[in-house]
Amino acid sequence: MPVPADRLAFFEHVTLTRETHDRPGPRMSAGESIAFLSGEDHIGTPETVSRAAAVWAICLGSAFDDVRRQALKPHLIAVAASGRDVFEDDRCYLMIDWQVRVFAPRCLDAVGAAEADMLAARLRGLDPILGAESAGRTAPVTDDVYRATNRMRSSAEHRVHQARPVADHNHPSGLVGARGADGLPEPQPAALSAIGVARGCGAWTSCELLSHVLFRNGPRLSMSLPELANWQAALSVGLDSLLLGAGRLGTAGLLDLMVELQDSALDRLDRISCIGRLD
Repeated sequence: MPVPADRLAFFEHVTLTRETHDRPGPRMSAGESIAFLSGEDHIGTPETVSRAAAVWAICLGSAFDDVRRQALKPHLIAVAASGRDVFEDDRCYLMIDWQVRVFAPRCLDAVGAAEADMLAARLRGLDPILGAESAGRTAPVTDDVYRATNRMRSSAEHRVHQARPVADHNHPSGLVGARGADGLPEPQPAALSAIGVARGCGAWTSCELLSHVLFRNGPRLSMSLPELANWQAALSVGLDSLLLGAGRLGTAGLLDLMVELQDSALDRLDRISCIGRLD
């Protein structure tokens, strides 16, 4: 459904924020903006638009910094014009496709090793994931890549353990650090950076979406639990790869990669939002 012209005119002057508000105004969150543009009551999660598109957009709005968040505005207009309809499965398959064929291989590129490059090429070589059949065909490849990156990370952690005392938390890899009072390893900069990149580009959210939002609250999807597992395996591949590449890329390189993936996520959000639209 097209967004009314008067609401578009008002929205042009809105500043997107992370925090929520009591009523529509010059400052609104991503969820409030989608509700406003779609003509709904002032609520956090709009009810008449695509849940997949709305949840991803809301989480991107929360993850972006104040400046970057303003670039989300035209994409929110597309989300507001989407509908919660029979195309919701298709939208979610496009999210899986992004996770498996864009996010995971791009993170593997960051490792800078021949094996990682080969794994990235395998993921990029998969056919587009557009439905249950093509999603099922990804399972053997996704499983192989998941096991390989997990093995690579475990091997790297073992080498660090052998080379340095566990208490040496200044090691640039960030893979091994000091232990807290409870005996558990304390979070390291590389691990926090890997999670930050995944959250910042919507990859973490897209993995949680089916199992925690759509699958539980409806509409009921036709996807199987193995498909969910392969989707989440792609996130694990990305996290392991970011951990392996963090020391080589450094903070600046990780930030550049996150911005690149954010741009890619926004493009995919538009594709998801526009499925089924006739205007």
